[in-house]
Amino acid sequence: MRTALHLLAVVGAVALTATSPVGVNAQGDSNEGLRRLRCIQVGVSTPDAAPTLGPSPDELRQALLVAVRSKLPRLVVSETCTDRLRLWFYLKDISSAGRLDAFYGHMELKLFRPALLLDSRASITPAVWASTVAYFHGPKSGARERSFRFIDELVTQFAAEYYEAENP
Repeated sequence: MRTALHLLAVVGAVALTATSPVGVNAQGDSNEGLRRLRCIQVGVSTPDAAPTLGPSPDELRQALLVAVRSKLPRLVVSETCTDRLRLWFYLKDISSAGRLDAFYGHMELKLFRPALLLDSRASITPAVWASTVAYFHGPKSGARERSFRFIDELVTQFAAEYYEAENP
């Protein structure tokens, strides 16, 4: 119960304040997880039930790809790369009296890189960087535009930290 109340309080606070990405570097304040990043695979994950408004998974992937290629021109994007940049995207329609009135959503961008645990020699693929748009909402007419704008903002934040990590 305490966890549910804490989550409700966090969601409530975020709903009032979050309209731009909130960055969380999985490495703490350091951008070490972004160093020597030369190649990435780009992907999008969405829930099974797609909303009736907003971008399709293909449109989301295209927007992510365009943003990455425009902001990080030296970073190779290829399906054969083991480092993965993944966008998690959730958008929910809000209806009343049988009419589609509005939407709310959540998106998160994460970079996963393979690693080898030294003590056990086990291979893992942890998230080394993440940024979240915790909550966004609006009238039905703004779902597509806001989704694309937040993808661009997430990639801008990723690009800034990529360059801060002394990548070319």
